[in-house]
Amino acid sequence: MATTSVSSSSPITFSGLASGIDTKSIVSQLMTLERQPEVLLEGQKSTLQSESDIFNALNTALTSLQGAVAGMNTAATFETKTATVGNSSVLSAKASSSAASGTYNVVVNSLAQFQRQISNGFASSTDKNFNTGTINITNDDNGGSAVASINITEGQNSLNGIASAINSSGANLSAVVINDGSGNPNRLVVTGKDTTNYTIDFSGLTTAPAAPNGAAYANPVFPARTDPTYVAGLPASLTVDGISVTKTSNTISDVIPGVTLNLQQGGGATSTVTIANNTSAVATEINSFIASYNN
Repeated sequence: MATTSVSSSSPITFSGLASGIDTKSIVSQLMTLERQPEVLLEGQKSTLQSESDIFNALNTALTSLQGAVAGMNTAATFETKTATVGNSSVLSAKASSSAASGTYNVVVNSLAQFQRQISNGFASSTDKNFNTGTINITNDDNGGSAVASINITEGQNSLNGIASAINSSGANLSAVVINDGSGNPNRLVVTGKDTTNYTIDFSGLTTAPAAPNGAAYANPVFPARTDPTYVAGLPASLTVDGISVTKTSNTISDVIPGVTLNLQQGGGATSTVTIANNTSAVATEINSFIASYNN
């Protein structure tokens, strides 16, 4: 006989039928059989994932090999050069693959420097207390030729306004206002962007300001060029293997073919520059190719 038990605290269970068959076991096995397609799919998924991981690893290895081959595929790889300086406080050097091997003797007589002029001081950088009119800039190194004529109008006639006008003039100059902390601390500082020497003439500021804050300011004045604050524009002067060279920058790339020099110390300081084949870089490329190929 089949037995049935019922209670308020446990589910109904059937341990068998009149025939004595274990229905619970049969149902469990049937459910296991029904899940077989799912189990097979899970196995296939795992296999496909493993294959995908393998292909991804292969693709990474091939990409690495491709990069290594590209690095080996140009003559420039095997023609790289090193530049070694005898005295790194005098200059630094960088060589391209076109540089010829050899040793050069370099004497740096003087470094290139840009002109700097610092005006007298004023109480305010923002008060519109200057005359309006024209500022004329000329090139001293080219016979006083005209560089720029700057019109200062009402609203521009503060020290900051004059600095901004110079910056916008197209002249190869940079102007800022610094505060030195003194009683009249605001000073106009104009610096060249090249080794040219310029004259900045404020005498064309002739029309009194319409609404000054107190007494109008006199025109800015730069001290005489003998003043310690004045720095003259000066080209770099050097000697390379006995040949005198003058350049407008301390970065020089057109004296020794394929070599860029960065000058750092003047006063007759001397250094050698040695150009040689970069065998270390070639070895690195070869080893990279071998490692990528083996991988």
